Amino acid sequence: MLLLFLLLVSAMAEAQMEVGLNKDSLKHILSKMTDDTLKVKTLITLGQQYESNKPDSAVFYYKLSGQLSQRLHYPAGIVRYINNYTAVLNVQGKFDESLKLNLEAIDISKKSGLKQYLVKSLMNTGAVYQYKGNYTRAANYYLQALPLLEVAGSAQNLSLAYGNLCVLYRNLQQPEKALYYARLALTYAEKGNDLYATAAACINIGNALKDANKIAEAIRYLERAHHIGLQINDENYQETALIDIADAYLQLKQPQRYIPFFRKALPLSEAIGDVSGKAYALYGIGLGMFWQRDYQEAEKQLLNGIRFTTLHDQKEVLGKMLLLMSDVQIAMGKPENSTIYRSRYDSVSNILLNAPLLKNIQELETKYGLEKKQRELLAKDLLLTQKDREAQRQRSWLMAAAGGIVILALFVVFGYRYYRQKQLLDRKALQVLKAEQESGRLKAILEGEQKERHRISQEMHDDMGAGLTRLLYLSRAMPDQNETAGKIGAAAEDLIKKMNEVIWTMNDEEDTLDSLIAYIRSSVAEMLENAGLNYTFEINESIASIPLDREFRRNIYLAVKEAVHNVIKHAAASSLQLLVIYNGKLEIIVQDDGKGIGNEAKPRAGNGLKNMHSRIKQLGGEMEVSNEQGTRVRFVAPLPI
Repeated sequence: MLLLFLLLVSAMAEAQMEVGLNKDSLKHILSKMTDDTLKVKTLITLGQQYESNKPDSAVFYYKLSGQLSQRLHYPAGIVRYINNYTAVLNVQGKFDESLKLNLEAIDISKKSGLKQYLVKSLMNTGAVYQYKGNYTRAANYYLQALPLLEVAGSAQNLSLAYGNLCVLYRNLQQPEKALYYARLALTYAEKGNDLYATAAACINIGNALKDANKIAEAIRYLERAHHIGLQINDENYQETALIDIADAYLQLKQPQRYIPFFRKALPLSEAIGDVSGKAYALYGIGLGMFWQRDYQEAEKQLLNGIRFTTLHDQKEVLGKMLLLMSDVQIAMGKPENSTIYRSRYDSVSNILLNAPLLKNIQELETKYGLEKKQRELLAKDLLLTQKDREAQRQRSWLMAAAGGIVILALFVVFGYRYYRQKQLLDRKALQVLKAEQESGRLKAILEGEQKERHRISQEMHDDMGAGLTRLLYLSRAMPDQNETAGKIGAAAEDLIKKMNEVIWTMNDEEDTLDSLIAYIRSSVAEMLENAGLNYTFEINESIASIPLDREFRRNIYLAVKEAVHNVIKHAAASSLQLLVIYNGKLEIIVQDDGKGIGNEAKPRAGNGLKNMHSRIKQLGGEMEVSNEQGTRVRFVAPLPI
């Protein structure tokens, strides 16, 4: 579904190549052109020639067209640049940046009366919201665009609009409606003799048929889409069709059929930079090898996939890979390795817990609300004394919940203090062991320490985590919620987050640089999304699995978290950028677009800046704070290799 959505967005960016044009001839023409609107159009056309196979080159020419349009004050050129450039951003998964630009394109189109480009910008914006899971906003932008499309009578754009509606209804798990709109999309695509829209419509129909469990018919449409992709030399359509065909055979549980299609899709996903497509292809190959009992090859594919998904923050596919790798290790007679991967799977699942947890709590609240209404109807026939007993029971429940919160909080605090004291004792024991040069005993003790830390973190996660989650639900589900119940719920949520940070610090399996960056990215994203701030992450591609000690991980994580917290609380910012660079040292930059440090009406209080300075200084690093179009906080620390 994700891959298909990316194609629809790309197509809406008018990325069809003009037949007969040659890249070299276009470059030759450009070299002789003056800076005018015709040159803008030529730059965009040249970018379109590269978009399917060399997206970096396409971005280069699109940006040139945008810069020239700005200098010429040419609104149509600016909007065309945005429509095409955001198509590449969508394929790369940079949806926040794409959304910001598409909203800007809508505003420019309305102010300049560019109805043709307004339609495309509305559709692009709806598609981005659709990917982000905000179906209400997606439908709103689609409905704004449809009347304009029908007046314009463009078969190509109508086909793409109906295609987007198909994907929307697939997300809503309504395959019959999705199939209806997919067939409409194909009708208009064929009417306009548009091969690109035809390929997208065939993929839509194939996926809708898969949802309806009509696999054989689905494969026929997907094969047609792949054939068209070869015909027009479009690697995006080729890759998407191959992965969807493989997924169809996967539903039929035929690994001998789906493995070859995943293998064919893999180099295409690498060529076009499709992170999600590559991750799913690696998982599919590993799964197929497992079912064919080629466990060594399955292990090889999954190791590669786990590294890739960890680096690119593909948590959902990473979770599937870790769980499958656990089964592979059991099949290979390595139960101890299976436990390790299962523990990592639990850790990833814990990071992904918030959204499902809130959904489950909402479902329970809904269920409890129905039960509450039924009890209220029955309560009319009860005596006053029974009501008094019910009130007393509620007060007892509230007191018990509060007591439970306090007890669990004490467990977390004392558990962490025990861990810290044990860590100090461990260091002293290691010094004695080194002095005595008892390498055998040292290895045994280190293994015992690792098992003990794993046991402590697992018990905290399983026992206290479950208890806190239940208390969170109980506090929200209490009849006639009051302020105390709300405070209990907030305290439980805060303790869950702090306990997860302690568990992550204790987990030796997360002691690498790439794991640290992945955890920072996940935690910061949650903070910023809760605060309603836009954000972008830029990570140096050369970051690898470099081992780190727990103290380094903890200080870096808490320093970055404090910096982001300050932005949310004090900066009055609308967006934040986090940049991670590794060049022998670890450098992290937190940049916001707020009012700047020292410019507040009330000076900042507290020890936040002092704490950040102290943490980085403990690591032998340095911290800089400056005003650069907002506040810029820069951390630099040498890696403890």
